[in-house]
Amino acid sequence: MTSDGRTVVVTGANGNVGAPLVDALAETDATVRAAVYGDRQEFEAEVETVHFDFDASETWGPAFDGADSLFVLRPPHISRVEESINPAVDAAIDAGVDHIVTLSVMGAGKNGFLPHRRIEKHIEATEAKWTHIRPGFYMQNLSGTHRAGIREYDEVIVPAGNGAANWVDTRDIGELAAAVLAKGPEVHHRQVYEPTGPEALDYHYVADVLSDVLDRDIEYNRPGLIRYIRHMRRDTDSKMGLILVSCLLHTIVRLGRSERITDDVRRVLGRPPRDLKTFVQDYAEVWAA
Repeated sequence: MTSDGRTVVVTGANGNVGAPLVDALAETDATVRAAVYGDRQEFEAEVETVHFDFDASETWGPAFDGADSLFVLRPPHISRVEESINPAVDAAIDAGVDHIVTLSVMGAGKNGFLPHRRIEKHIEATEAKWTHIRPGFYMQNLSGTHRAGIREYDEVIVPAGNGAANWVDTRDIGELAAAVLAKGPEVHHRQVYEPTGPEALDYHYVADVLSDVLDRDIEYNRPGLIRYIRHMRRDTDSKMGLILVSCLLHTIVRLGRSERITDDVRRVLGRPPRDLKTFVQDYAEVWAA
């Protein structure tokens, strides 16, 4: 992967997408500035870090100073993007940023009420060049939000019925975003990428893969919303707002609206996306009983 030596600011750098994005960008000749909230750092590369908070405008200047490109990742707790994220984008452009890559969600283009789409529309109306990345269903949900059910109860506890999801490894999302940022705005301006995994899989299949790799029986019993909410409140540290969002996402899966597969990972990275078995093998220790 090559780069034109641009300075790239990555917000959300210590997350599931930001960390592999930082690591991939560090392999180019781009100058990487990891904008993190707090002290937790999940990436391996030795790069410049700066404290950043969309809700604290005093942190914007040091992050954007001398930057050319910006990766915008909306923190889950921010829904009023017009009060924080969009003004931060404007500050970045005023500081000289000319290419903005957004992390959005699949289907955002058809739903103007989503905060992701409101960010996209704001950026599209500016003078900056832009690229939107709208991924499918995160495999890392299994190693994060749903880890407790698998580890403690040998069960995938999600209210998704028999619906299938277009599972994508967030490492593929981060590496795709890094390729877009490294190439610069001329190559990827006005492009929308929707990275997914290689196939749509239901949770019965997910449980079978977990069982095979972990060498113990993992079940999926199609729990309803009430049991799911009780489990999440009892066994995880998830806030009620995030639990309700998760219920909505899994309802979309249950209705068969998360099955669409794209070839965008291969098209941008020149290789196929990681499959679910590879993901489970790589993260097996997370679910150790």
